[in-house]
Amino acid sequence: MTACAPTEGTVPPWSPDMSGRLQGSAEVELDGGFRRMTIPLSAAQRAKLAEDGSALISFETPADEVQALEIRLASR
Repeated sequence: MTACAPTEGTVPPWSPDMSGRLQGSAEVELDGGFRRMTIPLSAAQRAKLAEDGSALISFETPADEVQALEIRLASR
């Protein structure tokens, strides 16, 4: 996303809430094995995720590389 002319302004900021799309977040230290976590959400937030939501999971490798995966949460 880029503006065609400087008079059009700039691209909306992605940070800190993914342009208003972030519904919740958590930081978790991971190690080997199974780990379950939850993020408290309101009924409205759960409904929004069920309609057209996804989870973005990102992590840093031991070599300081950022990796990520997206999981669709929408029920349709």
